[in-house]
This record gives sequence, structure tokens and C-alpha cells, in this order.
Amino acid sequence: MLILSAAAHSLAGWPALSEELSRTNAPADLVAGLEVGWHFGGVAMLIFGLILIPVFRNRSARREASTLGALIIGGGYLVFGACALVARNFEPFFLVFLIPGAMLVFAGWPGARES
Repeated sequence: MLILSAAAHSLAGWPALSEELSRTNAPADLVAGLEVGWHFGGVAMLIFGLILIPVFRNRSARREASTLGALIIGGGYLVFGACALVARNFEPFFLVFLIPGAMLVFAGWPGARES
């Protein structure tokens, strides 16, 4: 899910945002800075997903694997999503952070493998 959202974020999200920005008189260096940060977010999501593949592959094979990384990433998604939801007047879009965050925390919670 993180890998797919990374692709959607960078390949679909930036062109849509860029088009909206082109309708404003935003300075080119501001738009370039936003683009770099936007694509960094996509790369970060991709890296998170790639880091977690072997973790959950090992867990599904009933091998010991620390899920601390999944809990940290999931917790980060939850905190960011909750803060963004509140800051943006509960705009449902920000569920795109809360749902994967909750899934990661649930999947990485100690004892989840036995469930």
C-alpha cells in the first residue's frame, strides 16, 4: 500500500498540484521548492514500503522479525494524519494518512502475528 501510494503521490499528485499552481502567480522558485518537497514525500513513502517488505515477509513465514519500524512509520502516519485532519477542518482527504497508519500499527503490534 505504501509503495502504491508513493507512485500515486508523485506520478499523479504532483501533476495535478502543478497544474493548480500554474493558475496562480506563484514564483517559479517557490513552485520548484514545493516540487522537490513533494517528490521527497513520494520517495520517503517508497522507502518506507521497501523497508517493510522483508519485515512482513518474515512475519508471514513465522520467522522472528522486529516490527518496531512498522510501528514508528504507522505512528508517524497516524500523528500526521490526525494533526492534518484537525488543522484542515476534518477534510476527509487526510484519511489517506490515517488508514495506512492504522493498518501498520495493527499489523506491527506485538502479538498481531498470533491473531
